[in-house]
Amino acid sequence: MNTRWQTRQTRSSNDSTRRKIGANFFTLSNKKDISMQDFRQKLTRERRPSGRWDQFDCIKAGDYYLSIQAGEYAHCTPQVDLDNPYNYATFEVVIKRGENLGWIHPSSIEGLMNWTKLGTALFCHEDNIGYRVPVADIQKLYEFLCNPKPAKDGRGTTHQRIRKATELGLESFWGVVAARFPEIKTGDLDPIMVVHSEAAMREAVQQWVQLNADSKEETQENG
Repeated sequence: MNTRWQTRQTRSSNDSTRRKIGANFFTLSNKKDISMQDFRQKLTRERRPSGRWDQFDCIKAGDYYLSIQAGEYAHCTPQVDLDNPYNYATFEVVIKRGENLGWIHPSSIEGLMNWTKLGTALFCHEDNIGYRVPVADIQKLYEFLCNPKPAKDGRGTTHQRIRKATELGLESFWGVVAARFPEIKTGDLDPIMVVHSEAAMREAVQQWVQLNADSKEETQENG
């Protein structure tokens, strides 16, 4: 298991000695097309009171978040703390469904493995961590997640359809709940509960699609 999670120190949110490093330090000539942005331009982190750098913050990539780490306690090249992220040749990478949700393997994202040629050797199936992933492969991963390739039939990727079905399903679900409790005039709910319920629903829909798609293919093959 990655030791970086055990070595993180408690940070003081009001410590004035820490400073940011990130997008404002690095500029590119093409800023219009997000697919052309270097992912390292979006990496930000803070310096701890001890003077050492903390982890890079997650960056949003389409419907996903990427945790891209480098330093003494990360699986990267070189495995040392450097001020400039452009001086690393490889990084440790984790793909997340949400900023605070579980890690996923790239093979679970439709079309990603074929388009980016990311080999399974780079990502461990046990912990879903990408070890020493080259900069070029991370850039391809970032671009794909920001601009996923749609299905040829025009219906969108399976992930996009699952996400939309989940959104519409939750709208219908809460509509039924509200109809059953007409005396309640507000719709407040703990934000954490909202995140977890959406994630659980999306996972259920994804499993339903996978199980039934597999069974349909088996029926066609046996027929």
